[in-house]
Amino acid sequence: MAIFRSNNTMVKKILNALDEVEASVNNRDYVIIKKILEEKVRKNKKAINKWEESGDFDPLIFVYDKSLSTGVDLLFSGEYHMYRGVLNPMRQGPSILSIVNCIVNKLVEIGDYSKEDDVAIQQHIKEGISNVG
Repeated sequence: MAIFRSNNTMVKKILNALDEVEASVNNRDYVIIKKILEEKVRKNKKAINKWEESGDFDPLIFVYDKSLSTGVDLLFSGEYHMYRGVLNPMRQGPSILSIVNCIVNKLVEIGDYSKEDDVAIQQHIKEGISNVG
C-alpha cells in the first residue's frame, strides 16, 4: 500500500503500477525500493501531472525502469556489502539483487529491453558489486 494517495490521475497510475510491480517481483524487500520511489513521486507530483499530456507515457514501464535504477543504486551504495565485491547475506543485498534480476527479466519480457540489454545490465551489475564494499 502506498504511503499517500493523490487526486492526480498520473500519480494514481504510478502508485498503482508500484503495487503491481511489487506483486510481480513477489519479494518482501521490494518495499525498500518502493518507499524510495513513493517519496520521489510525492516530491514531484506537479511535474508528474504534466506527463499525462504526453500520451505515450506508460506508468508500468516507468516504475519498472525506476525500480531497476533504484535497486542498482542500492547495490552500488556499499550499504549491503559484507566486504568489497560480496553482498552481505545477513542484510537485504542478495534479495535486492534478486529483485533487480527479476525486474530486468520483466523488462525483457514486455519488450522494453532486449536480450543484449539484459546481458549488458547483468555485466554492469556484476562489475559494480565487485568494485564496491
